Amino acid sequence: MVRISVLNDTLKAMYNAEKRGKRQVLVRPVSKVVIKFLQVMQKHGYINEFEYIDDHRSGKIVVELNGRINKCGVIRSLHMSMHLRSRHILCISFVIRSA
Repeated sequence: MVRISVLNDTLKAMYNAEKRGKRQVLVRPVSKVVIKFLQVMQKHGYINEFEYIDDHRSGKIVVELNGRINKCGVIRSLHMSMHLRSRHILCISFVIRSA
């Protein structure tokens, strides 16, 4: 099965573990965006610390939770490619008409 958003999966796993009262959560797969986002969350005090485990595949992260996450998720556009495509078509038609 294809993962649509690795960041959304990470945040959902952390929220579910926090809701169940867990102190740690194992998150996989990992991307650079997830690592940067966890660094920001750690800087603002939402998580304690995290450790990257390199398994020569997509990697894993063990996150230490501290109970400060209420609700978190990712906001994204479902039709972003269609919007970009229609803008591109509008730009092309504008260039043709102005010439």
